[in-house]
Amino acid sequence: DIIALTQHFVQKYNNELKCACEGFDGEAMEAMCNHQWRGNVRELENVVERALIFADGRHVGLQDLRIAVGKGPVGSTFALDLRTATREFEKQHISKTMASFGSNKVATAEALGIGLSSLYRKIEELGIAKAPSEPSHTA
Repeated sequence: DIIALTQHFVQKYNNELKCACEGFDGEAMEAMCNHQWRGNVRELENVVERALIFADGRHVGLQDLRIAVGKGPVGSTFALDLRTATREFEKQHISKTMASFGSNKVATAEALGIGLSSLYRKIEELGIAKAPSEPSHTA
């Protein structure tokens, strides 16, 4: 049931989050199947949603589940304080939004509901990589 439910929630959150995730890779799915689901389907749904938010590529990997599930591949607890988690989410969200607008910063800032100068400040603070076509500001 875990595999079918995971696939269902991937489709659901692809639509809601406007993602293009194809699903979980082998290691991540194995971790999902081996996890003790104390919170049942609701917990599984929350883990899938968070994993899609943190996933960098077209598939959810084990590294994305560490944040969502709270366990590493060998069962060790993954510590992530709130400030670090918030910064990581912000970085991922801005990066994905910028990618969806083809690196158009004006459109990205509007979509995020922040000013253009705030977007540039966030890009600098969070260390968001510049697109290859963008000039570097270093001398």
